[in-house]
Amino acid sequence: MAKSGIYAFGVIYQTKVVYVYQDKIGHVEKGKISIWVCLSIFRVAGSEMHNKWDISKIEAVIQELNKRLDYQCNLKIEISKRSQKRMGAFFYRKNNGRIEPVKFVFAQCLLDGSYSEEVVKEVIIHEYLHYYCDTITGVSNGHNSYFKKMCRIMGISDSATFKYDTKRKSDTAYKYKIYCSKCNKYICGNKRIDFANNKVKKYISSCCKAKLIIK
Repeated sequence: MAKSGIYAFGVIYQTKVVYVYQDKIGHVEKGKISIWVCLSIFRVAGSEMHNKWDISKIEAVIQELNKRLDYQCNLKIEISKRSQKRMGAFFYRKNNGRIEPVKFVFAQCLLDGSYSEEVVKEVIIHEYLHYYCDTITGVSNGHNSYFKKMCRIMGISDSATFKYDTKRKSDTAYKYKIYCSKCNKYICGNKRIDFANNKVKKYISSCCKAKLIIK
C-alpha cells in the first residue's frame, strides 16, 4: 500500500493506493481518495509468464501423439509440487519381466507458466516416448539408440536431461533465440552461439517439422 497526496479542485486529498486481487476502481471519502489497483494486470519485471497447464491440457497433447503414432495411451497423469529438478517422468513396474505402465508425473514448476508451450510440450513428448518405446518392446529402453531415434522423428531433443534454464527466467535473458523457420514460433534460447548452432543443425521444430533458425 502506498500513500501520497493529490491536489484537485483547490483541495489537497490524502491519497492511498491499495493493491488488490480483483477488479476495483476505488472510492472517495472526506478528504481522502483510495485508488484500488488490481495486481493481476502486472508482471514481475524481467519475468515473462506463459500459459499455465493442467491435466486436461496434458491429456490433449497425449491424444495428439496417439494419433500421430497410431498408438494408444490413457495413462494416469499426476502433477508433483515436490519435484524441482525432474520435470517429467514415466513410471512403470515389471510383471513377469514385461513393462507394465503405471503413470506420468510432471513437475508443477514446469506447468505454472514459467516455461513456453514449446518447452512443456517437449517434456510431455519425451515422457510419452518412454512409454511408447517401452510398451512396444516390452523392456526398458532408457535413452538408448531406439529412444533417441524416436525423439528425432518426433522433432525433439534426444538429450536425457532437461537443459532449459530454471523457472521464471525471461526469454529476453538469451542472446541467441531459436525459432521455427516456417511459422516463426519461438522454440528456446541460448546464451552461447555454439549451443544455438548445435540445436539448429541437429533438430527440427515440433510444430511444423521445419528447420530451426537463430535470430
